[in-house]
Amino acid sequence: MTGETGTKKFSILSQTDFPRVTLKESLVIAKALVDNFAAKSATPLDIAGAINRSPTSSDWRYLTGASVAYGLTTGGYNAKEVGLTDLGRKIIMPTEENQDKQALIKAALNPRILKSFYEKYDRNKFPREDIAINVLVGMGVPSERAKEALGILKENGNFVGILANITGNLFVQLSKTDAVGTQQPTTAPETLLEQEPQEQEESTTPIVSEPPAASQTLKVFISHGKNSKILDQIKTSLELGGFEPVVAEEEETTAIPVPKKILDQMRECQAAVISVSADKSPEEETKTSFEINQNVLIEIGTAFVLYDERVILVWDKRVKIPSNLQGLYRCEYEGDELSWEAGMKLQKALVSIKKGEKPVGEK
Repeated sequence: MTGETGTKKFSILSQTDFPRVTLKESLVIAKALVDNFAAKSATPLDIAGAINRSPTSSDWRYLTGASVAYGLTTGGYNAKEVGLTDLGRKIIMPTEENQDKQALIKAALNPRILKSFYEKYDRNKFPREDIAINVLVGMGVPSERAKEALGILKENGNFVGILANITGNLFVQLSKTDAVGTQQPTTAPETLLEQEPQEQEESTTPIVSEPPAASQTLKVFISHGKNSKILDQIKTSLELGGFEPVVAEEEETTAIPVPKKILDQMRECQAAVISVSADKSPEEETKTSFEINQNVLIEIGTAFVLYDERVILVWDKRVKIPSNLQGLYRCEYEGDELSWEAGMKLQKALVSIKKGEKPVGEK
């Protein structure tokens, strides 16, 4: 089975690429924050209770992950807190006419594959089912999930107005919305009917992803501290393994939600390596035990939601491990660089991720 998985072109699908839940369903978390918590952040446990969901169910994990992927909320099922984003606030609490409608369209376009599909067929007839499924598979959706994904794509499009029924035919009219920054097309419906894609020329085999690199090289997000040696070792391991490292841009912030710049970088990736190091200040030279930075903790929670647990923690043994992270996959190290043993453990975890599997082994 491992060999078969390894031959797949692109078997990993994170929620940031294509959520497991529709946009309409995902709004329940943002709405709960407004209705029950005065639009302030709340714990996942409290939110789950407010909407009568089990906090330990896979449905809850998919729901929180989809809400993050659409850009409605920050923080996943195992985060300390879940907060409302500016986009989510505009949808649930609009302050201007049509603000909620435009925000919904932007949310529908946040996941990479959804946006690529709508853009591919913009101002054209929606393809028949078999062709649409082949296109989705070519964009990175596993074949066994393609039919479910097509249903979500159609439901989202109808919900926000990207899809329109014209004389009995379904059309994609992305360019008709202000969210993409274009004017409403002057093309009449009759002309649109004449511009439908040449379906007979479409192959029934999966097409190359758009862009092609997305189906060939997995992007891995790297979150890091001040230890440049560890960062260099992680980057080298990723490059040797055929991955494309995406290094987090350092940004000084005291805010608990993940900064937008970092979140945008994370959404481009399919997995993460998060380096948790004991970054000493001059007055802490004699210190031997450290607490984890709260912003790093939030990043870890967000990564586990976005990448469905395809996350590797590179952990400085001097940093205390919070109880809610005890069971997660870690490559532990001592000193200022990875040992041979820790490096091999990192490589083993990367091999699992490349096969579309979650890292397993000794925690």
